[in-house]
Order: sequence, then structure tokens, then C-alpha cells
Amino acid sequence: MAPAALLVVVALPVSVATAAAGGPSAVASVALALVPAGAVVLAAHWLTAFRVLPPTLAFLPETGPVVLVLWLLWPPLLSAGAGAVAVRVTGLALEGTPALLVVPGLVVAGVWARALRALHAATGAHRD
Repeated sequence: MAPAALLVVVALPVSVATAAAGGPSAVASVALALVPAGAVVLAAHWLTAFRVLPPTLAFLPETGPVVLVLWLLWPPLLSAGAGAVAVRVTGLALEGTPALLVVPGLVVAGVWARALRALHAATGAHRD
């Protein structure tokens, strides 16, 4: 919970203040893009922390190694891909199309929805 509190209490106000003071500069773009990127990374940590057993295909000799590697790499790949999209679209929105700021919000919401599903799956895993 500490990373989430740090993101909300420190990163969000500092990023918004920097973006407001700097206008559409590169520093303001980077500062404002840190918020969705931080939220995506935090959700990826949840995906890693609340992971249940790998899929049954990971234990088959034919497909097992590939499936297991993909299962292990899923949170970092999601974090890198969604974080890159959120940062890039935030930068584009600050350059001239403010309506694009909806896209990082949708990316963050989608990743967090997946993280919450992982939490619920881990919560109910002992019941099977």
C-alpha cells in the first residue's frame, strides 16, 4: 500500500504542479507522464504478487517451457507495454490534443482491472 500512497500523495500533486508551471515543455510532459506510468507499474506488481499457479499447459512436455516463460514474463511485459502507451499518449496530449488524456486513463483502468482479477483469483484459489 505504501507505493500507492506515495504515488497519490507525492507523484500526482508534484506532477500536476510541474506541468502547470512549465506549460507544454518536455519536463512537464515527463512529470505528468509519471503518474500513469507509476500506476501501471504498481498494478503490474499486484499481478506478480497475487499470481496463482501457472496454467496446466505449463506442465506438458510439448508446450510447457514456452507457456511457463510467457506466464512468468506477463507482468513485466504488461508493465512495459502499457506504461509505454500511457507515457507516449500523455506526451502527445500535452503537445496539442488534450482529449488524448482519456487514453492513459483507460490504459491504467484496464491494467488495474486485470490486477484486481488476479487478486480475486488468488483469494479464491484455496477454495478449489
